Amino acid sequence: MKIGVLGDIHGSIQAFRAEMAALSAEGAELFICTGDIVGIGPFPEECTRFAMEQPGLLCVKGNHDARLFQGTEGLSPPELAHHKWKLSRLSAASLEYLSKLPMELRFTAEGVKLLALHYPHDGEKFRKAVEDIEKPEFFSQFEGYGGDVVIFGHGHKRAIGEKGGVLYLNFGSCGCPHENRGVARGGILQLERGKVSYYDVEAQYDLKEVIDEIDRLKYADFSYIKRVFYGQEQ
Repeated sequence: MKIGVLGDIHGSIQAFRAEMAALSAEGAELFICTGDIVGIGPFPEECTRFAMEQPGLLCVKGNHDARLFQGTEGLSPPELAHHKWKLSRLSAASLEYLSKLPMELRFTAEGVKLLALHYPHDGEKFRKAVEDIEKPEFFSQFEGYGGDVVIFGHGHKRAIGEKGGVLYLNFGSCGCPHENRGVARGGILQLERGKVSYYDVEAQYDLKEVIDEIDRLKYADFSYIKRVFYGQEQ
């Protein structure tokens, strides 16, 4: 069984479509998205609608998705402005879909216990830990979660490791390239009678289309977003 894995779409419909097509071409029978369908990028509605339309796509809720329903307490002025902009772009149907996404998924396939989530416990602490998957601080975040394979997101860099017979898998952000190139990231998790293997699957897309839409909309904090998440120097 081949499972297509991707996550941290972050409002980039071009990357989302390209990566789903690439995973489908690899023969994926099921797809897992580790959350953050919206936030950062200029296409929150388009990405949510696309997720809703994909047969066999199972999604968990990321912190950007969840924040839509948590109020505005603690948000900085730029974060608040971006939060309001996201809400203004999303339809009632899309908001309902995002609100119903689970925080985690657990199921067994081919004798392998799978856990999918965006991140465990404290998101900020995890963001720092995931910068180096070799450190004990990373694995300690997952104590008590269980599973043979843990599929996670939030850290936008590729982070794959193993400890205690458990495989921890994040192929990197699909929609945030961090540099000036249009490459969507994801991968295939292959399961066969209890055996587990995986490989990266990358897809090219037109990053200029995303940047042009950001420039056209000039939504809240767009200059910061272009520099930090898209590698665009002003």
